[in-house]
Amino acid sequence: MRYSLSQSFLLTVIIPIIVFWFALYCWGYPRPFDDDLFFIGAALNLVKNSEFTNPLLTQWSERTVNYFFVQPPFYSYVLAAWLSGVKISTQTILFFNFLCYVVFSIFTALILKFYHFSRWVIYAVILCFASWILFTGLRHDALGIAFLAVGTWFLLRDRPWYYFWGFSFLGAAILTFPVMMACGSCFGIALVYQNWAESQSVRKGYLFPRIIAFLAAVLLISLLFLLAINFQVERFFADLAWHSSLRRQSLTEVIPAIIWLVRIGYGEILHGSLLSLYFATLFLCIYKNRKNPKILNQIVIVLTISGILNLFTYASSIIGIFRFLSWVTIILIIARSPIKPLTRKILIAIALIVFLLNNLMTIIATTCIEKTEPQQYQVVREYIQKHPEKQYIIDEVAARFIFDYQLPKNALSWNGSQPAPAFWPSSLADKSDNSVWIIAAQKAWHVPELPDYPKVEIFGQRFDSIALRPYDIIIVE
Repeated sequence: MRYSLSQSFLLTVIIPIIVFWFALYCWGYPRPFDDDLFFIGAALNLVKNSEFTNPLLTQWSERTVNYFFVQPPFYSYVLAAWLSGVKISTQTILFFNFLCYVVFSIFTALILKFYHFSRWVIYAVILCFASWILFTGLRHDALGIAFLAVGTWFLLRDRPWYYFWGFSFLGAAILTFPVMMACGSCFGIALVYQNWAESQSVRKGYLFPRIIAFLAAVLLISLLFLLAINFQVERFFADLAWHSSLRRQSLTEVIPAIIWLVRIGYGEILHGSLLSLYFATLFLCIYKNRKNPKILNQIVIVLTISGILNLFTYASSIIGIFRFLSWVTIILIIARSPIKPLTRKILIAIALIVFLLNNLMTIIATTCIEKTEPQQYQVVREYIQKHPEKQYIIDEVAARFIFDYQLPKNALSWNGSQPAPAFWPSSLADKSDNSVWIIAAQKAWHVPELPDYPKVEIFGQRFDSIALRPYDIIIVE
């Protein structure tokens, strides 16, 4: 039986992508992450109380008491819209992330197909994406990058109506995940220039409707943004700037911050190997500049500029979006640069080794950890039922496995229970008399008075950063 190209692409790319992400969803991905309650708290409160605030952070800062303006609003509202139509639970929240992963992957596959990249390139890019995004928990990253992929795909189609949707989604990406400002602006400008150059026309009939589409998109996103923040523009930007100042570095501190991130832990080996491969393939691309397909040079330039801007926007993106952009660049250069077959095979082998090396800790953590006995969770639930008057300080593990995200009104997030700029307690002295900590046992590394927890050991090598049972729960009265 013969299939058309679209049917073949559906069967060999789209369906496997969906199956891949669905399998990971069934296995409980994304796993709990430190930032979970910080990012989903406002969405949960929007559904329950129709208030755009995060009550889990009321002790962290007065800026989070009445409004949640320390982050752009779109993630909270989109997640709240989803949860309004379904029951709040672990499965529904994880399924939301599953949808984000699928949307990003499908539209990325369509973009790579548009530029005639091989299917193995699509699989490789999505695998590298998974190695990053699956371990960011319930943050806004997944929705933001999904919006970015959709917006980029629309801008590939050189039509005014597609321009409207393209810039609308790019704007939504920025107001979901601010780091997307670097990628969104670079991708948008590059695609508009590419379309204009290929149109062979600068007549008003070409430019005018596209300018109108862009302005309409700006108007739509601006209106949605103003509605989301109740037109309190001054307060929003003040709170956002305050939160940003806690995390980002000045321009003079960016390079030292990146060097520190590379050097901590096994960073010199992990990040160092990836950066070495990244710069080696960039050098290869520059060396083969005149022989490279024109589109490869253009894509590499855009990805490189996006990565640099990301670093100067937020240096810690070197372990997130920058790393992903580096892998995309490496894969595309290996796939399309005019090099000898043997050289290509060698580069692919090196890339596989570097990929495994960079994900070694994840592989160890995934394969060597032990499950927590359900009875332990039941003991905690019984304690909570007997002491409803207590104030509970909970972390992302307790929120998922004890409460199923049906959080009590008197709960506070562990990562935000101390006055800013701190996030979590550093001593038992930080605990109030009426509060009870219900947290993962591995949080002991923050509080020296807490008992130590077992670590993963392989062939006598102990990995202090990997808990043997990461989902064990302790009660600290």
